[in-house]
Amino acid sequence: MRPFYFLFLLVSLIGSSFGSTSIKIGWVSRLPYSYQTNNYSISQVSGLDIDFIRDLARRLNIKVTLVPINEKDVLRSISNHEVDAILGYPINSLPNVTWSESYRQEAYVAYLSANSKEYFYTPQQLLDTISETNPLGLTSARNLGDATLNDFINDPRNSTKTHKTHNESDLLEEFLQGSLNMFIGDRIVFSTLLHKLHQWKYVREINLDLHRPIALGILNHSPLMQKIEDINLQITAMHKDGKIDRLFTQYLTPAVLMHTIDEGWLRLIELIGIVSFAIYAFIHGFYRHMAFVKTVGFSMVVVFTGPVLKDILTTGHIEFFRNPYYLSVVIGIIFVAHAIISTLRSLSYRQIRTYIVSENKDRWIQEITCALGLASYTISGVLYAITSADTGWFWEGMLGTITATSGLLIAHELYKLPSKINFLFVEISFGWGTLLALYFTLSRSTINFDQESIFLAVMTTLFGIFLSRMLALYHQISSIGFGRRLRETLDNL
Repeated sequence: MRPFYFLFLLVSLIGSSFGSTSIKIGWVSRLPYSYQTNNYSISQVSGLDIDFIRDLARRLNIKVTLVPINEKDVLRSISNHEVDAILGYPINSLPNVTWSESYRQEAYVAYLSANSKEYFYTPQQLLDTISETNPLGLTSARNLGDATLNDFINDPRNSTKTHKTHNESDLLEEFLQGSLNMFIGDRIVFSTLLHKLHQWKYVREINLDLHRPIALGILNHSPLMQKIEDINLQITAMHKDGKIDRLFTQYLTPAVLMHTIDEGWLRLIELIGIVSFAIYAFIHGFYRHMAFVKTVGFSMVVVFTGPVLKDILTTGHIEFFRNPYYLSVVIGIIFVAHAIISTLRSLSYRQIRTYIVSENKDRWIQEITCALGLASYTISGVLYAITSADTGWFWEGMLGTITATSGLLIAHELYKLPSKINFLFVEISFGWGTLLALYFTLSRSTINFDQESIFLAVMTTLFGIFLSRMLALYHQISSIGFGRRLRETLDNL
């Protein structure tokens, strides 16, 4: 029995030795896939790829050591056997590597300077615009997945027509400094970097319809090669049980929303909010006989207090108030409105003056603009909160409410003015804002989470807040006695 006991013990030790071995996984810093964070002086590695490999290691019951590698040193690390696997690279983009099943995809697009006149929609049309004075920028270790592009890039005769850097940050820096007019890169990575630097206005994006599957690259000498079938089975299981989708939602939804924040239609919605609140403030000030300067001050409090509080609570930097266009819009509206009212006051016929200028008639104009401003600011507050801070859906809805309501609440308190903002004003903003934030949180896969779905969600929220506010005013459903008012309204219907 004793020999069999020792044989059993030896087999058990061999079988468990893999689990006790630390597998070295190399990773390259690329927001939002893999990056270093520093929270309370403790350095941590985060990102979609990092969470993926940690969950995969847990499923396989292996210990993983994450090894940071510079992009330019990846090939050397592979040849020197410094790591057992490489994370986050396109399939077949590295030598002496066996690839697992794909766990995500990257979409490569072309970026041009905003004042560039070149337009192209295919890789071949892109190549037709490249010259020695107008080279194409790209990261050196990335295979772009298009035979025409790759042949052009790897042809020594075209070395002067291409400019290669080792990482995306260096490439973007050279582009923003004017050294390059165009470059190709992963849409999610550069969406994140451009938004982080607030540089979207200098860039135009062109879709090239290039997609590359990303997998775990396992070096041929690695003990992971013995587990390649188990790795592929677990990756398939992670897709089926929604783990990959949840990672996309966690890390890439903000990147998609970052892209949305600079879309023209969202800027228009934000401008509608500014104009609406400015008109509301003017009408309120006019019928309270405020002087021009006092009306401007009242308008500034109404328009800017909420966004400024949102900036302070999310990033700590006040960005909204710095925009000269927003300031000029508010002052311009007050100035033009005062000029029009002054002209109307000079009319000699009292009947005409009474018909055109009447607080009773203008009350609904005031409430309509207030509802539009409430809807616009709630939406922008939620979206900016999602992209500016690592928060949950409840706090994102709260930040949308703070953005939309705090300006009016503080302004009416400072100036001691009566109003009807107690008619489900804060509640409507918070309810719809939280629903919008929850929708983004529950969007399980960002593969299908595109601009159209965001636009539909935003417009639904916009009209929902506006109609809810107007119904609350019409039926006088106030925050106090809400249940009684709602019951009376339902009885009347």
